Amino acid sequence: MIEIECHTVGNSAKPRKIEQFPRITSDVSYNVFFREFMEANIPCIISKSLTQDWTAKKDWVSENGTPNVEHFATHYGSYEVPVANCGQKHFDSQQKKTLILQDYINYWKHERNTDTEADSKCLYLKDWHFVKAFPEHKVYTTPQFFASDWLNEFWEGRKDASDDYRFVYLGPRGSWTPFHCDVFQSYSWSSNICGRKKWVFYPPGEELKLKDKFGTLVYDVYSTELKD
Repeated sequence: MIEIECHTVGNSAKPRKIEQFPRITSDVSYNVFFREFMEANIPCIISKSLTQDWTAKKDWVSENGTPNVEHFATHYGSYEVPVANCGQKHFDSQQKKTLILQDYINYWKHERNTDTEADSKCLYLKDWHFVKAFPEHKVYTTPQFFASDWLNEFWEGRKDASDDYRFVYLGPRGSWTPFHCDVFQSYSWSSNICGRKKWVFYPPGEELKLKDKFGTLVYDVYSTELKD
């Protein structure tokens, strides 16, 4: 699975409970999208027509539809990337370390397919600041709905620090992220470039039932410790 995720400023409007996420297409105007989805704080699924011309959809995907890891190895193999061990908990997150991308590709191609304990060592390349590292590589175009990107504009305007909230994820079968709320409770939009990813959402207020006595969200919503 390869995924691009970005964040922008959210708002404090109370979200409404919905039975299923509405789907929208490119012919929806920005004004309608802002009023009916962003301002109302309603999750939605956006038509893949908005991403079909992205360079990432061509260069990052092999002919058989799987991640083109050889492309990553050829163009970015010598760079460092953040990698999480999905089988190792670190506080309310996963243990992370930095790897050379080529080493991660080697794991993807060989160790993942041969290690009998692969599930306990599932490595997930996540929170890779690809845009910040390679600003000249225009692998995607921000959809018009998210053009007002205050969080990233804040970082672009700073001279004393460098950061952003644009990420690339590359994960094998079984990779996952603990239950969480996104940075600063911001809006988040994600595009699945290839592969499959399951999302688990809870209706507003239900997350209060998934906190411990310290107010910390449960680590894994599929944990056998959750009896009810």
